[in-house]
Amino acid sequence: MKFLISFVVFDTTVATVLLGNHCSMSAVQHEIIRTDAAEYSACGSIRDVEAAFEGIYNYVHSDDDVTRPESKVKVIKVEALPKG
Repeated sequence: MKFLISFVVFDTTVATVLLGNHCSMSAVQHEIIRTDAAEYSACGSIRDVEAAFEGIYNYVHSDDDVTRPESKVKVIKVEALPKG
């Protein structure tokens, strides 16, 4: 299956009170993923796709090592795309 992922990137270098503010958040971005790709092949639900997407961007090397401590990817929406 194919999914359209809508996500934002937060700048985590700002003060905590500014997190989520327009100055710390990117515009909404989009990416299409396929569950037949190796990194998504174990996904059985939209929740799994969301978690895998965030994990791929935020924790490349291990679950305890933030890849880019200055930013954080957060999924806003996951939509199944029609086959074809």
